[in-house]
Amino acid sequence: MLHHRYFKKVSLATVLSIACYSAGGFTVASADEETTNPTVESIVTSDMVLGDADAPVSVIEYASFTCGHCATFHNLVFDKLKENYIDTGKVKFTFREVYFDKFGLAGSLIARCDGNTDFYYTYSGELFKKQREWMKSKNEGELLSHFQAMAMALGQSEEKFRACLNNNENADSLLAWYHHNADVDGIKATPTFLINGKKHSNMSFEDMSKLIDAELNK
Repeated sequence: MLHHRYFKKVSLATVLSIACYSAGGFTVASADEETTNPTVESIVTSDMVLGDADAPVSVIEYASFTCGHCATFHNLVFDKLKENYIDTGKVKFTFREVYFDKFGLAGSLIARCDGNTDFYYTYSGELFKKQREWMKSKNEGELLSHFQAMAMALGQSEEKFRACLNNNENADSLLAWYHHNADVDGIKATPTFLINGKKHSNMSFEDMSKLIDAELNK
């Protein structure tokens, strides 16, 4: 069984054909054919970090909201990692999204809208927890209605949701950020973890714990 979703770069034109939200509901907005991929200079996105900035171990995860194995990690492993290592000051955790499709990007636009770390990780967790449910949506409008319901349940207003989803400037920056990071770190599949700079594939909590403990004991 595959433990990864294999990485494939997508163009800005592909991911920006996001369903836009207006007062009348969701409508599909196609990207202009002349759209070009953003450059590194257009990046204004920053990492969302949990834990002590000076923690002895850094864990960076590359994952997609539409990746099934990524959801498995977050649903079965992440809470244990947070309780035992992040909250105790041993690990600085960074989540970096990979965009295989426009829906992964839409999730990021909503999660990152306020730049609030607590909302970001809580909303991301809901996306993974309910992934099977929203992935069964019959159309884009139904899927984004799931996204909206999750956001509003966490206190995000309808107006804020609409503004975040339709922010093409942020979408441009996120896509450039994702391409740049994936190139620099040589990311080929999701989920991929960098533990103090060393690359690892998907794993159980027990296996990750051993790797982190080995770094802590150096």
